[in-house]
Amino acid sequence: MFSWLEGFNLGFDRNDFSTVHKDKLPHITEKSMCLQYAVTHEDFAWAMRGEPGVVGAFEKVYDTEDLIVSFDAINFGFPNRKDNS
Repeated sequence: MFSWLEGFNLGFDRNDFSTVHKDKLPHITEKSMCLQYAVTHEDFAWAMRGEPGVVGAFEKVYDTEDLIVSFDAINFGFPNRKDNS
């Protein structure tokens, strides 16, 4: 995920929290959602969808193993982000 964000060459640096700013990131909405760039089909997105702990949690919540996956957006929840309130 961080490599993908850094790949836009906008100035985001995973090791520098001050670069978590809309001017240094691809378009991410004020609700922390990214709906562009085919991000939902990136390898890291597929890895998250298939993570056993994630799948297991949803199986328990919905009491079924028959789950459908959404491809509409990815949430980038940066803690204490100050530029998108």
